[in-house]
Amino acid sequence: MALKITDLRIDPSSLGANFMLVDCKPAYAYENGNRTERIEGYRYYIALPAHKMEKIGVKVSGNIPLVDPESDIPIGTEIEFDGLEIGSYFSNGQVSLSAKAMGARMVKKNEK
Repeated sequence: MALKITDLRIDPSSLGANFMLVDCKPAYAYENGNRTERIEGYRYYIALPAHKMEKIGVKVSGNIPLVDPESDIPIGTEIEFDGLEIGSYFSNGQVSLSAKAMGARMVKKNEK
């Protein structure tokens, strides 16, 4: 059996020590390849200072978002994830990243 790109995991520490929250959007459930209207969690889009502010979305299951998805997020808002897993997949001729976590929390300014 051949190794597939989806079998590989990326060490989350390679993303850097700080994650800056830039957006939050509902993550919808899919059935038979089709999106439903049922929200199964939220995707937190983060900028990675260690990687020239590249962005990645991290899906966290749950019904209550950390921030209002309709509001603006203050610049410099930091977030941490519990159980962060980074993987990869092949789509449209390119390798892309996927990320999920078991939980998320805002970093208070006095914690650092």
